[in-house]
Amino acid sequence: MIVSTINKSEEFVDKMISTGLGDEKFKIGPAKVFTDGSSSGPTAAMREPYADNSESSGILYFSQYELNRILGEAHEKGIRSQLMLKETGL
Repeated sequence: MIVSTINKSEEFVDKMISTGLGDEKFKIGPAKVFTDGSSSGPTAAMREPYADNSESSGILYFSQYELNRILGEAHEKGIRSQLMLKETGL
């Protein structure tokens, strides 16, 4: 299941502030992009369905196309990004 839309990903990049903005007391660092749900949910994206729920293999917040677009546009705007994956199932 993918819970984001391309409109949200465009809005995400448009609202980002460039990495490094600030001074010696406060500086903007990289943007963290969460890519899937939680392992305690369990909603973390997995290759196979969960043992206790054969109907679910977790949640992806973005498609591969959306992630490529978000990270590409962020890079073009000078924004460093980090991906946060809850599980290594993908």
